[in-house]
Amino acid sequence: MATFRLGVKTFRKGTAAMHSQYISRQRTNGAQDLIAKGHLNMPSFANNDPHTFWEAADKHERANGSAAREYVVSLPKELPDEKNTALAWRLVHLLANTRPCEFALHKPLGSISGEEHPHVHIQTSDRPLDGIDRTPEQHFRRANSKAPALGGARKLSGGKTPLQMKIELQETREKVAEEINRMLSEEGLPQRVDHRSNKEKGTQKTAERRLHPATVRQLSEHERELIRQARRLGRG
Repeated sequence: MATFRLGVKTFRKGTAAMHSQYISRQRTNGAQDLIAKGHLNMPSFANNDPHTFWEAADKHERANGSAAREYVVSLPKELPDEKNTALAWRLVHLLANTRPCEFALHKPLGSISGEEHPHVHIQTSDRPLDGIDRTPEQHFRRANSKAPALGGARKLSGGKTPLQMKIELQETREKVAEEINRMLSEEGLPQRVDHRSNKEKGTQKTAERRLHPATVRQLSEHERELIRQARRLGRG
């Protein structure tokens, strides 16, 4: 069975543009693990440039509001880069819908295992496009339900209870797993992902301890091989 992972986090005002540069590998000393990147639904004021959009979000979003929401999804190692890129685009359309977003597909190597870990970062705004052309300042204002053209773009994340957010996340996980499995099926591969937790599946799994990269660099090759063997045994 292929590995399923979907992580969600929000970025406060002032951090969205910096994270955009990170996932697009503009803030690193190399882009060796960057396989593909792209964007979708940029408003006219961004001039088709996601960094311009995130800078506007950092500047004009309300003081205590989130400027971006990110989904990180593991992609199947069994798929070649071009198929994972196509899958990444499918997930972008699924998760962003009409919201401004950008994505970056990375394929780093595990520091100890040496195995490839393809995954996609999908950075989205919670303010979907609604067909109204706004300035950057107006786009991030409070929405006006009676006169939408006079207010900002409506924010999707407001007013939800913790239970509603939990249910929404569970539904999102299921939809993402279905999309991944659809691609695996189309490619004639037998592997499938399962979005359910170990508790939901009725299985027990010991959490794998992650080592800091600085610690890994200090290990000898013999010590790394011992850790690799232990992890293989843990996977059964």
